[in-house]
Amino acid sequence: MNPLTEGSRLGFKDLSSNRKPIGPPPSPNKNNDSLKGNKMITMQSVNIKKLDKKAIIPKYQTSGAAGFDLCSIINYCLYPGEMKLIPTGLAIEIQEGTELQIRPRSGMAKKYKITLMNAPGTLDSDYRGPIGVLLVNHGSDNFIINIGDRIAQGVLAPVYQAVFNVVDELSETNRGSGGYGSTGK
Repeated sequence: MNPLTEGSRLGFKDLSSNRKPIGPPPSPNKNNDSLKGNKMITMQSVNIKKLDKKAIIPKYQTSGAAGFDLCSIINYCLYPGEMKLIPTGLAIEIQEGTELQIRPRSGMAKKYKITLMNAPGTLDSDYRGPIGVLLVNHGSDNFIINIGDRIAQGVLAPVYQAVFNVVDELSETNRGSGGYGSTGK
């Protein structure tokens, strides 16, 4: 079952009318495959609250971006090896059946070795507290964070909850129980 297609059953609004096509409209064909080659972005309504006047409402940097930027509301010097919860001054309300993943910014990781300690972090749909970003400095230099700096990105993702079935045996696969490094370098 896919929460994106079973949305109304999970208790959130169908926002399919808010979809924005990217590129030219599809041309009909004899296979009735009218969406092939047409990219659609599904928009989801999100309530956000500024907890601090310095908070910056997130935005996507490009039309194809999966993640929106989260910004710091404090000035801070993150020392090598240090971990710090950096506040964004925001709280969010997302729809049931969705999570907000907090992910590192790739440029910060590549250039400065700054990442998230618990990447990706998860904000559940029933959480209403402040959003913080748990940054860690794996580099050898101090990393200066200024008010308004983009420190992480948020990505909305569907959530599947499991129904656990206790069984005596699991199905066989070629891989079996091979774990860490078992498929080669």
